[in-house]
Amino acid sequence: MLERNSPEAISFVDTANWLKGVYFLRARVGGEDINQEFVIE
Repeated sequence: MLERNSPEAISFVDTANWLKGVYFLRARVGGEDINQEFVIE
């Protein structure tokens, strides 16, 4: 699990060394929860 707190409007996560697979992103933006699934091939 990766956890980050960032006051920036845009934040990037380096996934170059992550294994192939399905990942889930959970973020809170302006009080709104965002859940997103993504795949690294």
